[in-house]
Amino acid sequence: MTPSQTVFLTLDPILKTLLSSIETFREACTTDDKTLNEERILGTLSIQVRLMENLERSLKEAVDKHGAGVLQGLLDYILLPLRLILQSSGWSDNTNEPIRQSAVWKSTEAAARVLDCIFSLAETSTTFKQTLDCLTACTFPLPMEQTSRKGLDRGDDCLYAVLRCIDTLLEHISEKKSQICMEMEGHLVARISFACTIILAPDNKSSRKKSQEVQLQALETLDLLMKVVPDPEMWQSYFPGLFAVLYGLVLSDLKIAPAHASPKVSAHSCVTLSRLLSATLSTEHNEVGETDVWAKVERMKIHYGTTQENDSAFLTEVYSRLPAPLILLLNLLPTASSSKLRLAASELCHSVVVETHSVWDNDETSNVFRSAMECCIALSRDKDERVESAAKSTIADYRHDSGDSGKQQVDNTIGPRLLELIEELPALARSGRETELRGKINLISGYLNLGESLRSSLTSVPKEVQSSLAVLFDVDFDSIQYAPRVESADAWNVWQPDQCRFRFMMDDTAMLAREMIRLLGNTLGQKGASLFVDACVADILEACMATSHTLFGPRQVDWLHQWIGFIVISNEVLVGAFDEKHSSPGQSDMGRSSQKDENLNRQSRKRYRRLHALAGAILPVITSDPLWSLPTVLDNIERIEQAETHGTVTVTEIQDQLKGQAETVSASALKGNAAIVCSLIGLVNEMVDLLANDSESFLSTVLYPLCERASSQNHSQVQRTAAFVLHRYAMACRLESTKELICQNFDYLFGAMLSKARLPIGHLRGRRTSCPRDISSIMQAVLRSASDVKTNANFVRSLSDETRISFVIELSNALVVSFDSNLSILNNDPSLQASTAMDLVEVLDASLSFIASTFGLNLGRAHYLSAEVEIPEPSKDWMATLKPFRLRSSLDHDDLPVKEASEKFREKNGDEDENHNAETQKVNVTHPSLEITDNELDFVSLALSRCSFFLSSPALHVEMASCVGMQHAFEFLGLIAKYSHPKEDDEPNGPQTGILRHIAVSFPSIISRIRSLSSAVVAANSIRRVSIRLLDISTESPDVSTEMIFLSKLWNLVACMSQVSGSFLVDRIRQQVWPIIAELLDAFVQLGKETSRKQLSTDNLALNELVQGETVVTEREKLLFSILDFLSRIYGQRECGTGLTDLIPTVGTIIIPFLANHGELRDRTLRALKTIMLIDCDALWRPLLQLSHHPLPPRPFGQKDSCIAVVNPDQECTTALELAAEELVAFVDSLPEQTL
Repeated sequence: MTPSQTVFLTLDPILKTLLSSIETFREACTTDDKTLNEERILGTLSIQVRLMENLERSLKEAVDKHGAGVLQGLLDYILLPLRLILQSSGWSDNTNEPIRQSAVWKSTEAAARVLDCIFSLAETSTTFKQTLDCLTACTFPLPMEQTSRKGLDRGDDCLYAVLRCIDTLLEHISEKKSQICMEMEGHLVARISFACTIILAPDNKSSRKKSQEVQLQALETLDLLMKVVPDPEMWQSYFPGLFAVLYGLVLSDLKIAPAHASPKVSAHSCVTLSRLLSATLSTEHNEVGETDVWAKVERMKIHYGTTQENDSAFLTEVYSRLPAPLILLLNLLPTASSSKLRLAASELCHSVVVETHSVWDNDETSNVFRSAMECCIALSRDKDERVESAAKSTIADYRHDSGDSGKQQVDNTIGPRLLELIEELPALARSGRETELRGKINLISGYLNLGESLRSSLTSVPKEVQSSLAVLFDVDFDSIQYAPRVESADAWNVWQPDQCRFRFMMDDTAMLAREMIRLLGNTLGQKGASLFVDACVADILEACMATSHTLFGPRQVDWLHQWIGFIVISNEVLVGAFDEKHSSPGQSDMGRSSQKDENLNRQSRKRYRRLHALAGAILPVITSDPLWSLPTVLDNIERIEQAETHGTVTVTEIQDQLKGQAETVSASALKGNAAIVCSLIGLVNEMVDLLANDSESFLSTVLYPLCERASSQNHSQVQRTAAFVLHRYAMACRLESTKELICQNFDYLFGAMLSKARLPIGHLRGRRTSCPRDISSIMQAVLRSASDVKTNANFVRSLSDETRISFVIELSNALVVSFDSNLSILNNDPSLQASTAMDLVEVLDASLSFIASTFGLNLGRAHYLSAEVEIPEPSKDWMATLKPFRLRSSLDHDDLPVKEASEKFREKNGDEDENHNAETQKVNVTHPSLEITDNELDFVSLALSRCSFFLSSPALHVEMASCVGMQHAFEFLGLIAKYSHPKEDDEPNGPQTGILRHIAVSFPSIISRIRSLSSAVVAANSIRRVSIRLLDISTESPDVSTEMIFLSKLWNLVACMSQVSGSFLVDRIRQQVWPIIAELLDAFVQLGKETSRKQLSTDNLALNELVQGETVVTEREKLLFSILDFLSRIYGQRECGTGLTDLIPTVGTIIIPFLANHGELRDRTLRALKTIMLIDCDALWRPLLQLSHHPLPPRPFGQKDSCIAVVNPDQECTTALELAAEELVAFVDSLPEQTL
């Protein structure tokens, strides 16, 4: 038996049963008994589905076993039932019977799958007639109109299977393709195309979205049909319906029409649309492969008439109807959100620009070609590499096909078109059409990316184009937020400036726009860009000098919006032209390697000359007045911040000084000034980056202006930007930090400040800050930086340091004189007086720190003047030392000669003396010579006198700064007096004499401030009745937390004065200071008792937390800590502590109760008590023994060994107070012998 017979015996039962079921289905559909026949129909259709599944499985097994040729003689028999099922699928198209219709669709789907399987398996066994018959049968299940189906099953799976089968059948047609057009009386292709349009078109009657898979398959079928039947005349007749449907699907993803399609469908629709244009409008058509010429002529006569008339009529319709929708579509496609749709757009552009170029090459439709070319140019800047590559390939194909004439035509039109596009940007930006704006920016960038071909047509940029670009980069002043200004000590840390936002662009659009301007700079070239930047800077300076309004009023806002964009575009043009990353590459592929190197060196030298010339031209201009000195803050900036929500505020006091009348100050103007100054600093930054190591030649031009803008008299954003640029400048000069840059240029900076200080001081128009305040702010930062560098490096003092100190003293004296001369004016403005006084105090303090740094000293952090008292390590029991001298008792069993014990005692004391001498020598080696000049001593005296005067300032922050300045001055004098070489006769103005004289002069003002602050603290009940005041929220009481902080600083100052003056302040401390301390400490003790009673009498946790308020309690503890540290420091100074020995019992009795606390308060109290016991431990010995439950020890020289029991010896220490007392008793036992 042959394989064909075997297969026939296998398939024959299935096919016969299938044919029988088809007959049964026909009979059931024609009878009148619908109830009985409905079950027969559904059962028959179910049997057909199972039979066709078995048939498909059997066919696959037969082909796998015997090969595809085994089906050659059986195909007609196999295809017959399948064609019958497909042809009968429309007979029961009854929407009132959704169950039967669903069953019919399942049967049709199974038949289409089997048919697809047969033609896939039997690739060479089928004939053209079999294929054509099956293709005709597949058209019957296709829809011919939009119908709203009931039920869940809408036949999507059936349509998908039928369309897949049609694709398979079309791929098998290799010859006689024209017969497809004649099949079904010429309606076969039309029926398939129309069915595809029905599937693709949106169903307006139903809200249900069509299946994406079915629509994609319909598009695939259309593509394949146009490929198999490349007949332009036929497709021209189908063009209107197909174009309308495909055009709507593309627009659906662009949010123009209702979104009935997904991005995949829209992208594939765009591809199909491009192929439709190529199939109907291309001048080079593929010839239809057929030999029967008369049949072709007959068909053309029937359907289309003559070819020439047909083409002419079709082109007329195309010219009248297509340009507008195509231009709209081509303008929208570059901004599509889907990358697949943009990739499809590149194919559409290729169809218009390359394949159908001759159709659009006339005056009426030239806009279509230009829109397609611009779409392609915009896509050449796409972020997707596939889209970018496809668009560039299209441009390259056009240039190749068009030849030199096409290139010349494009080059001639680029320049005017580019300027036209740039002038359209402001309207799009102001109207908020962000998507269209991004599309135009990408298009302009694409034009600019053409490079050399554009450079010849764009040699300069007109003023109108510059203004359009400036509007695009207008800054949003509200993005410049107020932040705490950086103090002078931290002004030159590396701060990363915040990026400002633009007024009409989002951040992602701004990035595209910046890249566009850089491409413009690259296109202009280095020479053109230099002229562009120089012209912009000159125009801005001229406009600023020509303004008649104040530089902080509402009119200034309009001026800033007009001109700030010019700075931004100048910055980007500069980067695009001179940055090697953006510059166009040289002739890298021409010549030998030596020739390449020579060309690169020549270009580098030319670049350096032009950049150097540009920097020399614009840097002095942008760092000069009035552009660089635009006011960014006012002294009473808090009022401006409060009025920020209202936009303006009237500051009468300030304008009375400026113009004698009240005038409106605009917060937006101050922000705008800050924005434009930041842009100018950014331009300097780009110059530094581009010049790199060569930027040192312009250091003298920009260093002081940058330091001026980094000072505390500017907006915080300006400060941070200037500090960032200073750091970049230091890196360009191969330095590690900005402080090193400042230290290396110390002489230049002080020379600039001295030159400004020696000029008559006046007010620039619109500026609020005066010259001394600017100088003082810069001077503070310069001195702090120089002090840190010199202290960290341990520099040895040299002659240059003495010269610099003379500059510092001279400038400080000039600032003091300026303050005195303007004192009458400052008295009328308390806020200005306070800020000016604060600047002066900080300058004096910074100058002291700098002078100390030249000696290698670091004020405020010196270990030899620290408040931390070093507690000696516990030594051997001193009683053991005296043991040989004790009277013998029954408890003593050893016998040590007196002489030997005395020698051991002397050896021990001798070792201690040698160690002490060695430590003293080591300290002296560290500071071998600290000789100070008379000029420096006079300056210290000036600083002390000024700070003492400002202790009575109405501004509390000025008082605290003065207190810190005085403390540093006394520390400095104490170090100089300690480590300088002693002289036979101490001159009247010597260090030690100066200390005592200044203490005698300043102590009265200090003690008066201490009395007043202590009285304020006690009177406000901030200590004694703070818990009661906190419970009664309605009670009004002043906030004395800042007074507590100042009082704490005053205690530190008095302690420092005591440490450097020895016993000079003993009487003053005993008579004037101690009563105040006793009152405060007694108040602290009483408060502790009240708090304990409150906590024991209430169970309300919220009340306890309120009693222990965080803010007040914290400041109160700081004050208590400062008092305890004060006691530690005065008793830590040997001479002063010995003079105050009579106060030890009283002091100890008052502060011992603080040992009952935990944490830092207990530790500081222990430190103070231990320091006091180093002077005299006997005064507190008995109270500590009682607290720690220790019996009195045996008499050291008595005959009896009994103890005096003053307490119960069996009681253990459990409380914090008892444990601390036990620790102090152990400390007393570890001390060496003291003076009796």
